[in-house]
Amino acid sequence: ELTPALSAQRLRLGFGLLRLARGDTTPQRVALSGLELFAQIDQDGAFSLRGLDTSGMPSRATQDWLRQLGRFQSVRLSDCELQLDDARLRGPEPRFRLVDAELKFSDGRGKATAELALPPGMGSSVKFRANIQGDLERPDTWNGRWKASVEQLRGLPWLDAQLAEGAAIGFSETELRVDGVLERGKVGAVDIQLEAAGLVGRNGADRTTLQDIDLAAHLVPQAEGWMLDITQLRLSGAQGPWPETRARIQLTRQAQGPPSLDLVAAHLRLADLMPWLVLLPDRALVGSSERLRGVSGEVRGLGLRWTPGDET
Repeated sequence: ELTPALSAQRLRLGFGLLRLARGDTTPQRVALSGLELFAQIDQDGAFSLRGLDTSGMPSRATQDWLRQLGRFQSVRLSDCELQLDDARLRGPEPRFRLVDAELKFSDGRGKATAELALPPGMGSSVKFRANIQGDLERPDTWNGRWKASVEQLRGLPWLDAQLAEGAAIGFSETELRVDGVLERGKVGAVDIQLEAAGLVGRNGADRTTLQDIDLAAHLVPQAEGWMLDITQLRLSGAQGPWPETRARIQLTRQAQGPPSLDLVAAHLRLADLMPWLVLLPDRALVGSSERLRGVSGEVRGLGLRWTPGDET
């Protein structure tokens, strides 16, 4: 028995009188409901979608899709299911439900909105909207702004996949808001706001927590990496609330060898941070996490550079 590449419960087409008068039977509006999609991502991050030609991603196939989308003034999806098989993740394959999404594009201006219901272990929902200017068929001309919000964030499997085997980070009563720009088809600077009642890290019998987290940050992509400016950070640890602090984290990829990580922080309470080292993969601190877990005290004006594999 063959599995259908794509299936949908309902298709609606809307036609414009002017187009029909010219003999053009292309619909102006397309609405799909109950669509089922199956996506795969391999260890190298290559994306494929069953039933659609993605062999040329991100160039040839993307241009073909956009050319077809450009024939319509509005495309809407509702009540759709997406099953994701990501080789980089641990655990069961996540399933998402696209509650509603719509793309409108005309005369070089476009608007996109979407609401995505998350798997229970990840959170409640993601809401997204964007305003774009440019040529729809040429992503390198796209410029605009976009916003996303995550309601009741509980877990990020892509984050857990970077931790030690069996380790995970859980979020409690967490709201995440992101506001960014699109420049020539690429994500530019991003403002991040995170509010969480609690953050819990687990690795086997080890458990560590932080509470009452309020974070505001500005993320800037760079040619060889990225820089994260934490402009405001409030939280509470085992010894009570921290003074409000700021920090900067910069990742720089090297032409050869591992990337380097630079950290500058106004204030850190080490007794609250050192227990989190047990979540890092063994290669991260070259086996020194146990030695550092007992470190305590407060540090002000910290500057630190870390290169994986460099024990100095």
